[in-house]
Amino acid sequence: MSHEKISRKGLSADQPNFPFLISAYFSLFTLGMIDMARGPIYPEFLKHFQVSTTLGSLFFTVASIAGLAANLTCPWWMKRWGSYKSLRVFTALQFIGCVGVGAASYLPNSFSLVLFFAALFGLSLGGLGIIINVLVVESAPQRMHNRLLSGVHTMYGLAALLAPVMVTYIIAKWSDWQYTFFVIAAAVGALLIYSTFFVRSGFDSTLKTNAPEPPRIKDLSSLGWSFALIMAFYVGAEMILSTRMVVYLLRQHEFSFEQASLYLTLFFTGLMIGRLSFALLPLKVSSLTLLQGSLFISLVGYAVGFFASPWGFVFCGLSMSVFFPTLVASISENRPKESGQIIALGMTGVSVILIIMHWTFGLIADLWNMRVAMTLGPLFLLVAIILLLFCRSQINEQSNTSSI
Repeated sequence: MSHEKISRKGLSADQPNFPFLISAYFSLFTLGMIDMARGPIYPEFLKHFQVSTTLGSLFFTVASIAGLAANLTCPWWMKRWGSYKSLRVFTALQFIGCVGVGAASYLPNSFSLVLFFAALFGLSLGGLGIIINVLVVESAPQRMHNRLLSGVHTMYGLAALLAPVMVTYIIAKWSDWQYTFFVIAAAVGALLIYSTFFVRSGFDSTLKTNAPEPPRIKDLSSLGWSFALIMAFYVGAEMILSTRMVVYLLRQHEFSFEQASLYLTLFFTGLMIGRLSFALLPLKVSSLTLLQGSLFISLVGYAVGFFASPWGFVFCGLSMSVFFPTLVASISENRPKESGQIIALGMTGVSVILIIMHWTFGLIADLWNMRVAMTLGPLFLLVAIILLLFCRSQINEQSNTSSI
């Protein structure tokens, strides 16, 4: 079978391009392991380097800044390398960053060096966040997008579920949080070997020509802008729980490390179960209704977590589970011509929001307390709800206009 025939199947035929999809699924798994291991590691990270919450937040902030750089330069590297070669490049950066953070932290006075390697894997997170979604959308027919996107984000849920369990086991057995990064680096290395030696480079020829255009502000509709901002604020709300729940429970509720990690594991269990169920059992509900319900129920979960029991935070995992894959599918459905630009702009917005969130969270926690800092989560959800209501009114208005 020729390269051209295989490549056309990935884009226009009824069958998905499986080599691309396998790479996308495994890539989001390793990305999720890195992303979600940082939360339970964070208290140990602060103790190891003996820094304040504000200074320690740089571990997240520099990674987000690097991710923003990857998003802003997306038009250049996507056009130059194409989706699949870009995946290889950013996976290599991910491997170097993981090994570097783990190894450098054993050196004396190595806080700045660790931040450098954190920036490297942050660069990879930003690039892969775009590449994975583009690969899934471009490698399968539109009728399969909902399920495949839910499936790929189930891998993120699985990684998020395993990450705190792995961190708890490693710290209990070896008392070295650094080993976590070596274990993740082994998984990233396996992906790098597969994508380099087991997938033929000719597959990427058409994806390279279909790379997303630069997210030009003047060309995007107000609806496209709203979708991108919804993506950014939602991810900010989810990341507050996934990266700060453990340290919040340790300080605010005086949980043990094992108890706090268990709550985070259950949160991720909800994410995985919800996304897996959505992938296997499609609901007969419009995507906009599903998005709206997810945000409102998550806001209730936050409120229960603050005022009644931390179990409310755990419940947010289930309510948030369907949001991201449904949002990407809704963008593809409602703005098909702008979908590549919207996703790229949305991931850029995610990086900006995370930079603001990580630094502001640390500052608020030092000035007041963790409880006040955690209120950033429901604030982000409220903004996302307002933007989603605007999107719904715009889509309804366009639908009414077209039916006249």
